[in-house]
Amino acid sequence: MYNLTNQTIIDVKGGSITKKHNYDKVILVGTYLYKDSGYVENVNIVVNEQDGSVITTKIPYSGYDLELFFRRF
Repeated sequence: MYNLTNQTIIDVKGGSITKKHNYDKVILVGTYLYKDSGYVENVNIVVNEQDGSVITTKIPYSGYDLELFFRRF
């Protein structure tokens, strides 16, 4: 499990992510480089599944204006 202290919620979306017909909440969290900066680093995606389990994944990205995007393919 990753240490999510000092991280800020960047974006939140909900949808069927892990299983069909399941409503999961997906949270993008990260650390702002400076207090007034828009640059985010140490980014993690946290999936709160409908059954209560939590999946946390560190992603190798940082940058400005990060957001989640869901699309059915």
